[in-house]
Amino acid sequence: MAEPISVRIITPEEVLYEGRAAFLRMPGIEGEFGVFPGHQPMMTVVKTGELKIIEDHSEHYLFVSGGFVEVTPDSVVVLADVAERVENIDPKKVEEARARAQEALERNAGDQAAAAALERALFQMKLHEAQQHRRHSRDDLASHIQQPPMEQS
Repeated sequence: MAEPISVRIITPEEVLYEGRAAFLRMPGIEGEFGVFPGHQPMMTVVKTGELKIIEDHSEHYLFVSGGFVEVTPDSVVVLADVAERVENIDPKKVEEARARAQEALERNAGDQAAAAALERALFQMKLHEAQQHRRHSRDDLASHIQQPPMEQS
């Protein structure tokens, strides 16, 4: 098995993630792409969407929007304009941002900043809902595994 790749997710405010991954999937300018160890070198623009990092025994989900990614055979560096762990998304703040962006677009349909803000808010809400679904699915599975089998008569 190939050595895991080094992954760094960096925003203007912080290093959001630093670790080693068996696989990474993220949105690029030409659509989603995946990176395994040994990937061909490339650079591309980061689009708005979900970045998924698979480690040996865990998965991490992040919201990303804007920036650049550099891929080498043994590393991935994402310089994101905006990035946030999906589990940290606050749906109330996202809804407020969505409403502000929608109002701005109603006043001026050509407002590119408002259109980008609306796109980010809609993706954040979608990813938050997917995270809730994943959490409930894991909880349901765990409760079924922990319950003793029912006796049959």
